[in-house]
Amino acid sequence: MNDRLAILLSVKKIKQTAFASAVGVAPSTVSQWLSGKRIPSEAVVRHICQIYGVNQAWLEDGSGEMLIASDDPKAEEITRMLYEHPIANSIINSLIQLNDRDWETVEKIVHAIKTTG
Repeated sequence: MNDRLAILLSVKKIKQTAFASAVGVAPSTVSQWLSGKRIPSEAVVRHICQIYGVNQAWLEDGSGEMLIASDDPKAEEITRMLYEHPIANSIINSLIQLNDRDWETVEKIVHAIKTTG
């Protein structure tokens, strides 16, 4: 799996530190995965696949295509951005908890930013 993780980082142009942050592990853990000293848990493998649109079978044993085709090419980019940028991740985690009234407030704020910015 370590070789396929290295391929993933190379193809997606992901730095080890950004990958570690996105997956929720220490950079040293990623280094151990890439060196083959450790392997990620099944839950982490699923998480990696969700974030980066990777075929889990490919990541685990090399079978099938590396990437899962997406109907929306922006979806993968948005997902990766949210996991790689701690501030965006924090904002999204907060947005998930909003009710309809809160969303109306957010809409007004965004409109004000667009109008003045």
